[in-house]
Amino acid sequence: MILSATQLANIKKAIKDREQLDLQGCAEEEPDWVDKVFFQELPVAETETVLLVEAGPGCARGGQGANGAMWVVRLADEKVSFLATPQQNFDGFLYSVQPTTSHGLRDLVLGWHISSGETDLGYFSFDGSSYRWVGNAVLLVASDGTRKIVTDR
Repeated sequence: MILSATQLANIKKAIKDREQLDLQGCAEEEPDWVDKVFFQELPVAETETVLLVEAGPGCARGGQGANGAMWVVRLADEKVSFLATPQQNFDGFLYSVQPTTSHGLRDLVLGWHISSGETDLGYFSFDGSSYRWVGNAVLLVASDGTRKIVTDR
């Protein structure tokens, strides 16, 4: 998917306008942080244009670069609407897009790197207006590379 210059500008402006809700203090530390965001199409629906926007290097991303602020935006021509924001604890990294759907959009799983052997997983479902956290688990990786998802520890 190729975004027009107007669409890119509209998305960046909409994210920048949410700065105090999503990234308190980031603007003072790095005023141009929004110029470093990454975009990718998010395959959650066949009939809609939905993008995952991830914070780039800097104040909106963790020191090791793995965990960062993320937004899910819906584009309708030039109009931008938010389906998920860091204010809703939508941050870390995209772990997977699930085959299950809620209110017409596929469910999402986010990861949050804790260590080389442990990753928190957050499960999000669409409630008809935005993605909401619905549960969590932990991905454990043993020294031999064996992976196990644990829902209750």
